[in-house]
Order: sequence, then C-alpha cells, then structure tokens
Amino acid sequence: MKPMLVTAADKSPEGLDWIYEAKYDGFRCILEWESEDKTPILKSRNDNILNHKFPEIISYCKSILEEIKSYLPIKMDGEIVYLMNDYQSNFSTVQKRGRMRKVQTIEEHSSIFPCHYVVFDLLVKNGEFLISYPLTLRKQLLTELFNKVKLPQNVRYMDSRRIQAIEVFEDLELLWEKIKTYNGEGVIDKKKDSKWIEGSRTKHWLKIKNWRIITVVVFKYVKSNNYFIGGVYRGNRLYEVVAFKHGFDAEEFNTLVTFFIDNGEKQKGAWFLTPSVCVDIACIDFDGTSLREPRFHSFRLDVRPETCTWSSMQRQLNPIPEEIVIAQPDKPIFSLMNIKKDDYLLYLQTVSPFFYPFFKIDH
Repeated sequence: MKPMLVTAADKSPEGLDWIYEAKYDGFRCILEWESEDKTPILKSRNDNILNHKFPEIISYCKSILEEIKSYLPIKMDGEIVYLMNDYQSNFSTVQKRGRMRKVQTIEEHSSIFPCHYVVFDLLVKNGEFLISYPLTLRKQLLTELFNKVKLPQNVRYMDSRRIQAIEVFEDLELLWEKIKTYNGEGVIDKKKDSKWIEGSRTKHWLKIKNWRIITVVVFKYVKSNNYFIGGVYRGNRLYEVVAFKHGFDAEEFNTLVTFFIDNGEKQKGAWFLTPSVCVDIACIDFDGTSLREPRFHSFRLDVRPETCTWSSMQRQLNPIPEEIVIAQPDKPIFSLMNIKKDDYLLYLQTVSPFFYPFFKIDH
C-alpha cells in the first residue's frame, strides 16, 4: 500500500470539520503485521522494506506480540522519527540511519539514537480494511487498540515504547503554541470525514510548515540553473549554507539577477559579488551543511553582512519562545572563551533533549 499524501498549504482551515496533529519529520511508512508467526514489516512510501534499518522498532513489535496478536492482521500508517522532544523530530538522524549498510553500525546507532514509530492512522484491524471509514472512526478504533495493547496515546519522546500514537487536537491555536514552543516542523490538518485513499494527494489532508527565517549573505549567482548561493560568517570566512531559487516574485528575481550581473565578477558561468546583499530565507531546518527546503522570503537592506554569523543562524533556527524575555543576552559569562549568555542558552537548548531523560524529579 502506498501512503495517502498531504497537500502543502499556507494557512490552516478552521472549523468543526477539522482536526489537527503535529507534523513530524522522518520516514513515512506503513507497518504491516499479518500474523503472529510472521515478522512485522515496515514499508516505505516507495515500497522499500526498512526492517533492517530500524531493528529497535521491529524488536519492540515482537515484545508486544502477546498483547496484540488477537488483533492481527493489522496495518498502520505512520512515521519513523528520532524525537528531540514531544513535538520535534530530527530528520538528519533518521536519514543517516537510512543510508547505513553495516549491521553492526546500525545496531550501535539504534542503541544510541533509538527511533520511534508514531502512528496517525489505522488501516486494517483483524484483517478488516478500515480505509473507507471516516477518519474520526479510524481514530477511535486506533485509540481503543492502543488502550488494549497499553501503548501511548500521544508522543512521549522519553518513553521507551517504540510505537506511539500522535495526539489529536481540535484547538488549532493550542497546537501551534506547542509547535512554536518546542520548535516543531509544523501542523497537519485533516478533515474529520476523510477516507484513506491509497497513493492519492488530497486536500482533505493539509500540511502547514513552521518556517524558520534565516538571514544570510548572498554572494553567488549561477545562471545555468538560476540558483543563488548564500552564506554566513564563521570568524572571517563566509561559509555556504544555502542554495535557493524559489520564493521570488518576478520583480524580486530580476532585481537580484540584474544586481549580480551589473556589480559582480563573472567566473565560469557564475557571478560572484563582494558581500553586500542580505536576504531572509524561509526553511524548515539545517542538516549540518545546508538549510532544508529553502525559499526566498525578503530582502534585508537594513542588515550588515558581517552580522550574518554562524551563531546568529543557530539562534534563528532555535528561537526562544516569545513569552520568555532574556535580559542582557550579550552579557559575557565566560569571558576568556568569548561566550555570552545567549550562546550558553543556545547550548542548553541544543543538549537538553539528551540529558532530560536522566533527570529525576523528587516531589
């Protein structure tokens, strides 16, 4: 079965006909489990079997065989994710796993960076196809199943149970508040009466992304493919972090091209510009080398190129919630290492998902 696909949108529809879920960034796949004497199968949207890539999920399935066997055959729709918190996943970690080939490497990685399979739909239960049922009924049956099998009803990144259900919201504002606070990828909107249509892209399921706005210096234009190259400073060196061509209107695109041709230096089919032009880029994340899904957002004539730094990019990628006010963010706290208060807060944000599981709170 090929998954039903979502349609990108700029704004969530509101009303009693819709429910909302957090969007997680991972590998979309179907979990198929035919019988108690057969191994469950994780099948990607391209029909690739992912069992050997994510053995921790298959092992967990086998550990709950006694609880779930009376409901087989079963098929669920969901996403393989590496959770950073209850509303944010890290795609790069899942992507790296997908590229691994050696069994030992995969086993080590699955122990250090275990993934979850988060479920948002129930397609088959006891061999009965449910795809023609309305979404609300499929959700009800999924909730009943997870209650009986004692699986989490919402995503808990510190929970070692590798199969979890995605929480359903009817309050869109509340969900967006959580997405913004936890730096999640976005929101999925679903019509309550929607059927599950195999391989179909439908407007009954919509995705709205939580765009991060990153300010970069544009220093190169490649005419052959119309891509612009942008970067940020680390020390005195300008590092490339994005290649983009989408998001412009015609006037914006022509203005930037003309500026490069009139003021830049041509080298082998590309124009290079002395750092002087800054722009905002909308993206969903940074994979360690490049901004993901970048789009031009706006010109930043008010920004000096030297202020577009690696640390400013990291802060824009990991914003502090609006309701939290940081006094004197530029105050030095480790002067010899040139570390400011905001640098330290960013570090804590980055490492907190890894040490939270080891906290013990005494009441």
